[in-house]
Amino acid sequence: MAEKNKRLHIRGVKQPSKRLEDDVIGRAKDLADNPGLLRPLCAGNCRKCVFDKVFKDIDKYAKYRGDEQALIKMASKGLDSMAKAYAGTISVAAAGKVPLMATAVIGGQRVPYVVRGTVPAPLLIGCQHYDDPKLRLLYYNGLIKKQGLHLYSWGDKSVCSDAPNMPEDYLYDTWWETPYKFDGDGIDCGHEATSR
Repeated sequence: MAEKNKRLHIRGVKQPSKRLEDDVIGRAKDLADNPGLLRPLCAGNCRKCVFDKVFKDIDKYAKYRGDEQALIKMASKGLDSMAKAYAGTISVAAAGKVPLMATAVIGGQRVPYVVRGTVPAPLLIGCQHYDDPKLRLLYYNGLIKKQGLHLYSWGDKSVCSDAPNMPEDYLYDTWWETPYKFDGDGIDCGHEATSR
């Protein structure tokens, strides 16, 4: 438990700026209109997709996309935390405003999110930042670990597999994100070699 707290620090709530509020509401509206934005592509050979049940619940919640109070209630009850995070997120679009935002510090980065219902903060953050390849992993982390699956996230895509099966685009994207330089002589990390 102490290890989790080192990676995710929750800060107090605050009134969001207009630009930040517009960003949050815009992403919530996108999810309300198209819940499929959250569903990873499949690159495996699973007999049954573990996301089917989650998205069955999400589709039910999407029908209430204009009813803020109903969505907040849905975000407070039920067993599926991923579906509850979705309901809480799209309740922001239904409200048309963000009353207060909390902030989490993840990897040294301050990440704002709207608290809704009884949803764990990492799921809300991952859902509300579905367009960020690293932050959206928080949304899937629990289910992926529980089911022993592999999830690859880059750009605007997420791909799930039942076996290590990295998509070529993921490898390419990851390759260019590294701070190392690769050339014919090997790998250069940017530090000068010291002789002993």
